[in-house]
Amino acid sequence: MAHFLAAVDTISDGLTANLFASALSIGNKGLVQHPLGLTKMQANSPVGSVSRGGHPVWAFDLSADPFFWIGKAEELNRMVQLGFSAWREDIERIRECSASKGGVPYVHRPCTLTMTFFLAATAIENLLKANLIRVRGECVRDGKFHGPHISRHNLLAIAAEASITLDPDEADFCELGTESITWFGRYHTGKNISVSPAQITVRDKAFPIYEKLYKRLLSQLRPEAAPESGERGHHLIALS
Repeated sequence: MAHFLAAVDTISDGLTANLFASALSIGNKGLVQHPLGLTKMQANSPVGSVSRGGHPVWAFDLSADPFFWIGKAEELNRMVQLGFSAWREDIERIRECSASKGGVPYVHRPCTLTMTFFLAATAIENLLKANLIRVRGECVRDGKFHGPHISRHNLLAIAAEASITLDPDEADFCELGTESITWFGRYHTGKNISVSPAQITVRDKAFPIYEKLYKRLLSQLRPEAAPESGERGHHLIALS
């Protein structure tokens, strides 16, 4: 048990790319050779570092414990809060500019709404997978993921496999969230017209739905996180 707790402390303190650092070979020119030969980076690079392999199977299995999926979801949720606040501030500036009839100059800022939704969908994915592993521990064993959905991004399918019931609004969030994970964070367009969505629209009312689902999924993993009765309304409030 002491070894297990020490491992948890090591992982939770690290949560960085060198969490399970493997032995790396340093070339004569100060380059670090990636264990799989995929990348080369400078030794002590100001960017950071990456390593793969060199850690035991039990360490991989432990790193997939729901505890760590929750930690990642909480990181993402913090960025969701910041991104949504930035979007609200931008909307207020636009309203102020419009009301001033040109008296207040308008400064264009890139919209944060779609990227914030992408982060929200990814946070929900982490909590859904944490719940999936909670009820189906065999999804992670022997240093590998097992099962049809644990390594994929279809939120509705993950929820179904984890026996998570969704109301219609939550189901819509998960369907749109699955699309956003594909298109908002990595690609602006698909490889060809047949796979590229014609249009994806995110409405600000999606965020109170996200927050309700986030809290419910978290409370199933961490009961003390359940909202107290009489708790004040959502922090992510849609515009009226």
